[in-house]
Amino acid sequence: MSNLVFKALEVLNHLTPKYDLEFLKENHKKNLHLHAVGKSANRMASELKDLGLKFKSEVIIGPHDGHPIPNTKSINSAKKLMKAASKLGENDLVLFCLSGGTSSLMELPIEGIGLEELQRIYGDLLLSGKKIHEINEERKKLSQVKGGKLGELYLPAKVHCFVESDVQGNNIEVIGSSPVISKELDHSFEIVLERSHLAKVSKKIFKDFHLEEVNEDIEGNIKKHLKLLASHENLLTYGESTLRVSKKGIGGRNMHWVALMGLELMKKNIKFEILSLGSDGIDGPTDSAGAWLDGRIPKDELEEAISNFDTYKLFKKYELLIQIGPTGYNLNDLRVIQLKKPNT
Repeated sequence: MSNLVFKALEVLNHLTPKYDLEFLKENHKKNLHLHAVGKSANRMASELKDLGLKFKSEVIIGPHDGHPIPNTKSINSAKKLMKAASKLGENDLVLFCLSGGTSSLMELPIEGIGLEELQRIYGDLLLSGKKIHEINEERKKLSQVKGGKLGELYLPAKVHCFVESDVQGNNIEVIGSSPVISKELDHSFEIVLERSHLAKVSKKIFKDFHLEEVNEDIEGNIKKHLKLLASHENLLTYGESTLRVSKKGIGGRNMHWVALMGLELMKKNIKFEILSLGSDGIDGPTDSAGAWLDGRIPKDELEEAISNFDTYKLFKKYELLIQIGPTGYNLNDLRVIQLKKPNT
């Protein structure tokens, strides 16, 4: 496996969230409860308990097979949290850990929408190429828990959210479709880990690489990288691209990006090593975080896989998948490009 891959994985091992517990001083007489939802729920809950906090009750909804399309586990998870929230009173304070993936891991549709229809809508949204804030606005319209609706059920108890942000600008109304926080409620929140932290750690490890944030759709993303490569042989980027899928192959945006980027470089007869991976360890509906490439795949095979949105099987064939399992983090995608001199 490429040395670039090992360095990228080292980045994930150096992510350190920061929890500000100062607000607990004025709430020391209240009963503490721990609720957590999202891809990072298990890790965040463990970190809070490691700080010595004691909780009267816990509800932890971590990764399950209801992502990225909600299933019966997602509905049961929503009902479990709704029931727990409705039991609390003025003497209760909930520490709520929120991270990406919450939108599908916990869901209860409004009356009139069944699970099958909900799954179809989610699937269509994911393939639409829309940006995450647009997708989540549509999801909120269909949900009994999104857009602060779960937060209403906690009243009169107070909720403080610890948030791991995977969205640009840390917009709390977008992260996990904002089940607890809304402008109408008096709950509080703080960002404990954000995508810029991924960038800072990456820069320390990839010291000689030029760093950029790139969030364009997949075509614009590739063009932006090619433009940057005109000035930088070693390039490190983070962000998320959108990919409109028109065929039913197996893959994810990271694998698709590697195939597209690699093909463009091969057409220019440039020697390279590249990779792209999701910080959560999951790329699309696969068991891979992403892939890496050094030009060993024939161009016609890359073109076919790209055309069919079927990059997973191709990278598996050539043993180029980055398979690390769920990381417990959910920030952004990390991409690395290193151009090679002709004699290397």
